[in-house]
Amino acid sequence: MAESDVGARAAHHASSPGARPGPLRGLRVIDLGQVLAGPLCAALLGDLGADVVKVEKREGGDDFRRQAPLHRGVSLWWTASAHDKRSIALDLKGEADRALFLRLVAEADVVTANFVPGTLERLGLGFDDLRRVNPAIVLVFVSGYGPDGPYRERRAFGRNAEAFGGLASVTGYADSVPMPTGFPVADGFSAAFGALGAVAALYRSRRGERGATLVDVALYETILRLLEVPVRVYDRTGVVPSASDTVSAMGERFAVSEIEPGLFTSTSSWQSEPERETTTPVLSIDRLVESPHVRARGTILRREDPRLGEVALVGVVPRFSRTPGEIRRTAPALDADRDAILRDWLGEGHG
Repeated sequence: MAESDVGARAAHHASSPGARPGPLRGLRVIDLGQVLAGPLCAALLGDLGADVVKVEKREGGDDFRRQAPLHRGVSLWWTASAHDKRSIALDLKGEADRALFLRLVAEADVVTANFVPGTLERLGLGFDDLRRVNPAIVLVFVSGYGPDGPYRERRAFGRNAEAFGGLASVTGYADSVPMPTGFPVADGFSAAFGALGAVAALYRSRRGERGATLVDVALYETILRLLEVPVRVYDRTGVVPSASDTVSAMGERFAVSEIEPGLFTSTSSWQSEPERETTTPVLSIDRLVESPHVRARGTILRREDPRLGEVALVGVVPRFSRTPGEIRRTAPALDADRDAILRDWLGEGHG
């Protein structure tokens, strides 16, 4: 879409009563992803003000709607990855709905998706198909191993990427088995890199460089990008980095970051001058939520959800001084926003 179109939409959103517009206000994003990496990428853009349309299957919607844990029959994973989105249900294997989807693409700035490479092409919705209807579209495509190479057709989730990308081999302790993290960090990293890629591609367009952009995000590569030092250690020294041989203390857990010799002098100084030391307790989630620092920063917000009641949400990250943004809506019901989407994006009064 032209920069003037985005600007006009941004002006409209900024003029809405009570609005705290984010820096991406006026941007239109279609979330075609499933499970976590693609949808979380779109959610990050939505947190920053983008108008995100979540495209779901007509029957049952996104599979993540049924992912445990559930509360009142609602997936808490789903609600965490689908806020600041509007929902429309389409059968992309059907000719009519596929045509409608392409009409939405023609009005969009960004499409996010995460599938095994080749899936979108078989639906007639690959990158070449999208750029035919929108020559300036940005497609953020997340896959396990990328669209080329011998593993391109392998399915992968975050845990696979942690293993293949080397993270599991350096996590845990030297005398234990390779250990996965407590959260699918590969999905989170890929979502963040995908959002960064989308913004970079849009900046390229803003500079007048025409053409569509495919942002290729491989789950394992986002892990490997953050493991560059272990890669360099092996390359230069031949030493294979492994998990830590640090011994943990008994009693209450704490984390210590010592990046140079002699940084700490004694444990007594940790207690007498805590602001000078890089040591911190390992907080459980309940203690984190109740932390006076977290409360003072307003990191965790509370919003009313029609199905869950009042729920806790993590606020917008990063924070912007001029365009702070806000969490504008909780996760939508399936196809709840069809009429509004068709009206706002296509000027139609009904679906």
